Amino acid sequence: MNISNSIKICDRDTLEKLAWGWYKELCDMERKANCKLVNRVEVIDGHGRSYVNHLEEDEFVWLSYQDDGRTLKVFVDFHAGGE
Repeated sequence: MNISNSIKICDRDTLEKLAWGWYKELCDMERKANCKLVNRVEVIDGHGRSYVNHLEEDEFVWLSYQDDGRTLKVFVDFHAGGE
């Protein structure tokens, strides 16, 4: 494996921060990829469908768990350049 010299001279704390950042980016990419076929978002509660959104062709949805897993956020985002 070819490793850049700038990484080779990093201290442990910097390497851990880099690795954690890369891990979080990969997790975000995986969450987005897992939702790539979704074209409708629905929230169902005791009253039935309280929220329905049909996505446009240039939109996609992805999930984010926050607050130590106590909050689920659903993001409707736009593909860059209509991809």
